[in-house]
Amino acid sequence: MSSTPAPATSVRWIDRVRLWVSVHTSYDGLALSVLQVENDTDMVLTRLKEALALLERHDPRRYRRLKRDCRRIWITLLPGALGRYNHALKAILLDQRYVSSPATSLSEISATLVHELTHARLAGCGIGYAEPNRGRVERACYAEELAFAHRLPDSDALVARLQSYLALPDSNWSDETLRSSTVEATPSAMRYLGAPNWLIRLTLFLHRLVHKRAA
Repeated sequence: MSSTPAPATSVRWIDRVRLWVSVHTSYDGLALSVLQVENDTDMVLTRLKEALALLERHDPRRYRRLKRDCRRIWITLLPGALGRYNHALKAILLDQRYVSSPATSLSEISATLVHELTHARLAGCGIGYAEPNRGRVERACYAEELAFAHRLPDSDALVARLQSYLALPDSNWSDETLRSSTVEATPSAMRYLGAPNWLIRLTLFLHRLVHKRAA
């Protein structure tokens, strides 16, 4: 399930650094970037290009919209999310573990691209992502995913899963829920990067400390 924070109005310095050290290529006018963590950059890019080709084949209108509304697709690490949209970068971000996993189908990657494309269009229209409006925004994105999934062959499982997401309550996207999801997913992301246990424990402690002071 995708999770997208409020669209950024400026690019964070850490994102600038991570994007700078990423591997870059292009596909049909789109910039593609991969934060090289494992030695699977070629495989990840191949799967992304195949997912884009699938989107173009089954839904050329949404594919053209993606090319128009987004400048880049960036495969990086996203604790607690499969995909996000970064409005400051005009970029769709996908979690590297999600894209590279054999358990993730090309149809699922394409559907996630459609979800984040919808965030891009809504942000471009000035529709914000404040907590009171967030459930409605997410359901609009899942509705677009569902419309795309109906165009795909053998998509019954994907359609059923997306229909279940449409029924989720607004609390599923509250500030607290999204924060907790990110914190809970941080250790596995750090282990994927090869971080030592002491650094993982320190990071979680700092997360809790910052949240306690903000409360």
